[in-house]
Amino acid sequence: ALRGMPGRTDRTDAIGRIRGQIEVLLKPQLLHALQRMDTRLGPLQKVAGMYARLGKMDGLTEEYVKQRPGGVHRAWFDWAQQATPSFASRKTAVAETNPEDLDWLGEEKEMVEEMRAEVAPPPQLGSEGSDFISWLPEWYEKVLTLLSEERRRSAAVFGTDLAPEIVARVLGECFRPILPSFKTRLAALHSPEGA
Repeated sequence: ALRGMPGRTDRTDAIGRIRGQIEVLLKPQLLHALQRMDTRLGPLQKVAGMYARLGKMDGLTEEYVKQRPGGVHRAWFDWAQQATPSFASRKTAVAETNPEDLDWLGEEKEMVEEMRAEVAPPPQLGSEGSDFISWLPEWYEKVLTLLSEERRRSAAVFGTDLAPEIVARVLGECFRPILPSFKTRLAALHSPEGA
């Protein structure tokens, strides 16, 4: 209706600012819906519809992908806590992890930061190496369970066109924050000290 009228750039800029403000206002609803999506998908689908109408699906998918593998990450770091009861050894499992990659921990992130403050020697798995080797398939099973659940869930939330991309991004997010500790554990398994 306003095509050809003067001030188009101003209107476009104003609409962009308003969309950004609405996205900021929707963020708490999004985070709440993401926390509750294990029991109800309806609120998340509703928020996803609002993000789609705003043309801000990138923000939604980024938050979604960051939150989905939280249980897998917790399971990864829980093994370190169970296998290495001392504080120094426990700290080693997260010592090389980037602090920004631990946003899913929430309040527990401070504990991880405290653990990073001290320097610990590389883990010596010894007999724990066999425990890790027997535990690793269980962890991979959790990743596979998450991905099969994610295929269904992302199709329900984002639609069948976007679902494969979301599943692939969730898979990447399963491993991104744990890569340094994964490398450390595998190196300890194959080092002369860890054998």
